[in-house]
Amino acid sequence: MILKHWEYTDILEISKIEKECFKEPWSFKMLADTYLSGKFTGIIARNDEKIIGYGGFINVSGEADITKVAVLESYRKKGTGDRIIKKLIEECSLQGVSVLTLEVRTSNEAAINLYKKNNFKILALRKNYYGNEDAYVMQQIF
Repeated sequence: MILKHWEYTDILEISKIEKECFKEPWSFKMLADTYLSGKFTGIIARNDEKIIGYGGFINVSGEADITKVAVLESYRKKGTGDRIIKKLIEECSLQGVSVLTLEVRTSNEAAINLYKKNNFKILALRKNYYGNEDAYVMQQIF
């Protein structure tokens, strides 16, 4: 598996994975607008020529928010998500980020455990953040 930065040409494939992984996927336009914002850093995981996972964050004045992390189902529980998270944290460090935050569905135990493993702490609960589902706000301070 190879980790590298997103390129604009990756967004079409990322948008297809987005539809497979999320109940409310971001559109190609949303992904492209985020990529083009100038504040976004994205990491993709490739197995041969296929994107198998991705993640990204927006950095505003040294405070970053993870926007997305996704791994194709057939590549889960094989360390792909962990490697993506570790690379995002490394990128935050290189950019001088002091606080990294994310939201995660309270029902997504696998993701919550992955974030806890990578030193994120639950900071708050956001009621109905995902429509009728609550989210934990998790944070890591550098």
